[in-house]
Amino acid sequence: GAFRTALAQRSGRGVHTVTMDGAGEAQESPPLDEDSARILELLSVADIALPVDMLRAVFPGAERELYRRVHALAGAGLIAIETRRLPFRGNPAMVLRVPSRSLGEAICAGIPETRRQNLHRTIARMGDERAPFAPMFVYHHYVAAGDGTAAALAAVSFLRESTREQRAPFLDALVRDLIDGGVHKGLAYGERLLLLTRLGDD
Repeated sequence: GAFRTALAQRSGRGVHTVTMDGAGEAQESPPLDEDSARILELLSVADIALPVDMLRAVFPGAERELYRRVHALAGAGLIAIETRRLPFRGNPAMVLRVPSRSLGEAICAGIPETRRQNLHRTIARMGDERAPFAPMFVYHHYVAAGDGTAAALAAVSFLRESTREQRAPFLDALVRDLIDGGVHKGLAYGERLLLLTRLGDD
């Protein structure tokens, strides 16, 4: 039978995918509508499963339209729908993710740089404001968005609350991104001092 390859591209005609039949013949699908493409791009850039209500950041339409597109994307094999008990929610929630890393990477590669940075910024802000994502998740997306000051503030939050063992895997990246790049100079004195002290001690 046919299966969907990990290939998705954005062109002037929109985001489209390619299916391969049993004989290895490639067949291009019609382009996704822009709302569906935005959902797929957000999930790909996030690179984690997100609760469905967090798609509101890129989907301003009616809730029934959001669910219609989500189920259409799932039917096409482009996203996976799961039910998980999230640590910051009492009841099980429906979450969405891109089913393979190769598919997510292919989608991200086709997003124009400015748009991709805006999506990283959107995800980081959702982590700051709407869900208690780990500070280093927020940090990563602010760095990818090119927003050094916001990334530094997320790093300060992480350094303030973490143990030395928790910090160890991230030290090289923090020094490279914040100290070597001079981003820490834009912080308030107390935050800059904490950053330099913790990184220096470790």
